[in-house]
Amino acid sequence: MRSPAEILMAVRDRIMDTAHWATGFVAMNRYYQAVPVNDRSATKWCVLGSLALELGTSDVSHIRLQEDPAGRFLYAAAKGCDWGAMASGPMRMPIDPSTVTLPHTVNDICGHAATMEMLDVAIRLAKEAEEDVSS
Repeated sequence: MRSPAEILMAVRDRIMDTAHWATGFVAMNRYYQAVPVNDRSATKWCVLGSLALELGTSDVSHIRLQEDPAGRFLYAAAKGCDWGAMASGPMRMPIDPSTVTLPHTVNDICGHAATMEMLDVAIRLAKEAEEDVSS
């Protein structure tokens, strides 16, 4: 069984290249059409779509994703950062940091760099938790 940090690293690896990262939909095919996360034609995923795929589910509901430890670390990372300072996403608008508390908001509004930073924070939190358990 993979650890939460390993799952989150796989999520990050899948969408690290912007050619495989999506906004607005959980997954898209090469024609930019929305598809289910586990669809064979999917070539791009948002952070939640990539997480769902790693968890072996097509359910991208917030409740479902937060039931998994990896999901809880991702949601904690989204709530713990000042994403307003990183607003470089496709909408390029002023962002109230207090409203950017969900992973899909970071993904869709703040942009790819902020999404990667959020994943790095989530991975760090997961690794710290693993160290706490092992010591």
